[in-house]
Amino acid sequence: DVCEEAVAALAAQASELTEAQLDAELKKLVALALERVQQRASEYGYSYKTEAFVQGVVLGLFDSCFLAFDGGAP
Repeated sequence: DVCEEAVAALAAQASELTEAQLDAELKKLVALALERVQQRASEYGYSYKTEAFVQGVVLGLFDSCFLAFDGGAP
């Protein structure tokens, strides 16, 4: 949910992103997701909490079209 909100806000602000801007936004998404995982770690038994793993999950969500920068609802 934290990534969906961030992507929706970004899509509402910018119609195009440069490669550098996209890279920066993806880093922000990974940081947000990692923060959420760390917040929930005491409630759930997450075995993978590394930044590299969370980055893979975020990129996987884009690859599977669960997340998109088009501003539409998933």
